[in-house]
Amino acid sequence: SSCHLLGSDLLLCSRRGFALCALKDEAGPCRAIKDRYFFNVNSGRCELFEYGGCGGNKNNFETLEECEETCLKPCHLPEAPGPCRGMVLRYFFDSSNQQCRRFYYGGCFGNANNFRTMAECQAKCLSPGSKVIPVFIRSEPCFTPVDRGMCDGAERRFAYNPEKKRCQSFSYSGCGGNENNFISRKHCIHKCIRKGGIILRHQFQSLVYSFHSFLFNLRLCD
Repeated sequence: SSCHLLGSDLLLCSRRGFALCALKDEAGPCRAIKDRYFFNVNSGRCELFEYGGCGGNKNNFETLEECEETCLKPCHLPEAPGPCRGMVLRYFFDSSNQQCRRFYYGGCFGNANNFRTMAECQAKCLSPGSKVIPVFIRSEPCFTPVDRGMCDGAERRFAYNPEKKRCQSFSYSGCGGNENNFISRKHCIHKCIRKGGIILRHQFQSLVYSFHSFLFNLRLCD
């Protein structure tokens, strides 16, 4: 295993590269200019960056092929919420039972076994011919972490708390923030509890007859 010191007191340890693909691109303290590749968790791709020649971290590959071989095959990696405290609904592939499952991502670090939708996880990780299971998922705005915004105001708003499964008040600054922000408790309940925030994604069982198979389009129902 290997560990990387991040900031002054946060130590991130990775085993067999489980966490290295989530590290930021880091040029290091030296001044050489070497073309290297790193895996960008935001874009989901291996991208070019300029490496100084020393230091840095292990999300640093000499070739595009090496980066993709390491980081674009994330399905064997474990569930990794990361050390931050957000509550972002994501999906990971559970290799023990060969299914995609939802989890709450903290918002930083983690690993590449982290997908925004169930369909994306299934398309990446399920083998050809696998059964696609219909799933119920909650609409994502209700599961974003509370964000006060960037201004100096203090308006009473309500947000859905997925841990306590209820709408709670918070102080909104007046600008910025996210969609988990409702003018009244009634609006929050209507969006996230009364309707359950539930969206049925009909994901049909499909048989895949070739490597270049396709998934059926998802149909959203109220």
